[in-house]
Amino acid sequence: MKKTVLMLLVPIVAVAAVLLFCKFPTPHDVNGEIAKVNKDCPVSNDDYVTLESVTYDDSAKVATYNLTIHEKNVGKEYLVNAVNWLKSYDWPRMLSEEGKLNEVVKALSYEGGALAFVYTGDVSGVSVTFGLGPDEILELSENPSTVEQRVERSVNFINVLSNAQFPAEVLPGMAVVRGFDDGDNIVFLCKVDETVHDMDSIERVIPEMKYKLRARLSTNSAGAYLHDINHGITCRYRGVPSDRAVEFTLTAPELAQ
Repeated sequence: MKKTVLMLLVPIVAVAAVLLFCKFPTPHDVNGEIAKVNKDCPVSNDDYVTLESVTYDDSAKVATYNLTIHEKNVGKEYLVNAVNWLKSYDWPRMLSEEGKLNEVVKALSYEGGALAFVYTGDVSGVSVTFGLGPDEILELSENPSTVEQRVERSVNFINVLSNAQFPAEVLPGMAVVRGFDDGDNIVFLCKVDETVHDMDSIERVIPEMKYKLRARLSTNSAGAYLHDINHGITCRYRGVPSDRAVEFTLTAPELAQ
């Protein structure tokens, strides 16, 4: 269940708005900033996505981020729907907050360059590409997102993924059937086949599950999505055929501690 929750809250690297007063970058500036990113590659904040490398085509002025999706951890649905969630959330966020990509975007925006991300499944080999052209980069760089806009996109981001990915089997006999925002928490409903899993056992391990999930979110960028919308997480398990329910919640204040 822990991996299912985090799979929806995929990690992403953020970038800042363009500087107003600086020298006009040359292609060497772009390559230099990309070289700084590549020094840390491959890099990953969790078990789901790894940034392998960044390449730059000087003639086309396109910087491409090459990422691997670890399908055994996130499922094929993540890769198939990557374009949907990128359009709904990640790019505006990346172009309006500080992070590793900011200098690359600044240089590209002055160069009239473009960005592309290529996500490739490590099992299927299937690739999904999404990018922004020069006009879109310049527009977003000059008009960074407000906090309110980022909150709205965070909610849309979760809704898009929830509708696209569920039901999703996380273990034999256990599947997440729905995810929704109840106003305070992102709630995940999980159906449990009691011929496979004992509900008493699930209830006994809840303290450990809460501890591990909280620890993971405190260091994983997935926590940033929850922070944006000031939400916690509720995981609700329902046994079949008994209809017995077991759940736990990590509230926003608990996650912020």
